[in-house]
Amino acid sequence: MSLLDRLSKDEIPVGNILVIDLENAVINKYTDDRVSEVYIVGCRKIKHELLYELIGSGKEYDVNDIELLDSFLDEPIFFRTVKELVEYLDSLSIEGNTIVYAHNLDYELDYILKETLGSSIEYKKGKDVTKSGYTAILRSNHAPISIILDKLPTVEFRCSYALTGYSISTLAKMQGDEKLKYDYEKIRRATDKLEELDYKYNDKDIVVSGRAIIQKALMRKQKIEN
Repeated sequence: MSLLDRLSKDEIPVGNILVIDLENAVINKYTDDRVSEVYIVGCRKIKHELLYELIGSGKEYDVNDIELLDSFLDEPIFFRTVKELVEYLDSLSIEGNTIVYAHNLDYELDYILKETLGSSIEYKKGKDVTKSGYTAILRSNHAPISIILDKLPTVEFRCSYALTGYSISTLAKMQGDEKLKYDYEKIRRATDKLEELDYKYNDKDIVVSGRAIIQKALMRKQKIEN
């Protein structure tokens, strides 16, 4: 049972399942004015209803078929700020609950928390934690497996690394793919015009993670939300 199920008084259906990734640059890296700025946030919806139709059909399928896995990923959506992402997630509430997967969730979550709560939060190790502003399931004192923020009550953030146990680079190799090369030292800001590679790099990580999530559902013959 998901964290959303346990918190919800009503049986609200899952309307959307998303995979997200963000990229940031460190501004004034070697000065006292050092700040980290997000310049792109990408996401793709998983076509979960089509996925569940296949799982329930009884048809044979190959869980390692990359074309099959990719067929359950919608087209990419890009934002330039975390604020835009949060507004988008909030707008999805009319369609039901939303599950959002991020690889190494604590990294992406820190920026989302600053946008929604105004600051980071300090976790304490434990299975289920309810604090002012959030409810979480933790795997360590700084890494949530699942978390719901009071300001986004219909959105459950989940860690895809905790689900798969592998880095994006390793998952890509397992899929016969590879993580794109990228210049991390180049300063990019939310107001800058980005190159095609910036979008492709961000999206490739989302696709690799999304494939792994879909593959798990196919292997287990279970819904992602379960």
